[in-house]
Amino acid sequence: MVRDLRKGMNGDDVKQLQNWLNKNGFVCGKADGWFGPMTEAAVKGFQKQAGIFVDGWVGGETRKAMSKYGNVIIPPTFSFGRPTATFNVNGWKFKRPWLVKGKLHCGIDMDTYAIGTKVMAVLDGIVRAAYISKSWGGCVCLEHQSPEGPVTSINWHLKDLQVGKGQFVKKGQHIGTITALDADDKFTVPHLHFGLRKGPFDSVMSLKGALWSKNFPERFVDPLKYIK
Repeated sequence: MVRDLRKGMNGDDVKQLQNWLNKNGFVCGKADGWFGPMTEAAVKGFQKQAGIFVDGWVGGETRKAMSKYGNVIIPPTFSFGRPTATFNVNGWKFKRPWLVKGKLHCGIDMDTYAIGTKVMAVLDGIVRAAYISKSWGGCVCLEHQSPEGPVTSINWHLKDLQVGKGQFVKKGQHIGTITALDADDKFTVPHLHFGLRKGPFDSVMSLKGALWSKNFPERFVDPLKYIK
């Protein structure tokens, strides 16, 4: 029988829980088999992100959410669309060292596009974020359902956003157009930054364009494995 886990308990099952939490970005410290305050805080963090009741206990509902969240694998044969009609990946690739030393690029940059090039949703999904940044242009972040669970796509450096938060969009639907970046930015070529992240939308992590190398790849994957 699988027991519910809560603060104050210990055992191998707690250690397995801690390993899962650390692996999936909910840091709880060393996996020592003791369910202490850090483990409880990490469980609450997961529950909040998963949209389930937040109590710090690991019972049936939490285990069910964890089984979906922690085993998200994007099948290579899954049919993603292209974010642009022509697919030019002439810019920075996945895992390339970023502008800030110690950070790695967690998406791909598609260069040589004209300002105003249309960007489209790669799958049916829900708009989880749609806004304009002063430095990086517009961002549209979509949450999709793959056969193995939720997947998030991230589109940066846009203007003329065609969608809003909470809106359902279809694969191939126009979501925005490529813009020039801020005049003070180091980039001069209009381009789309496109990322794919396993799991549901996260209001912090899903919007990242680069990660510290010690945290890389978190839940990001190389889009070139899924979009041809």
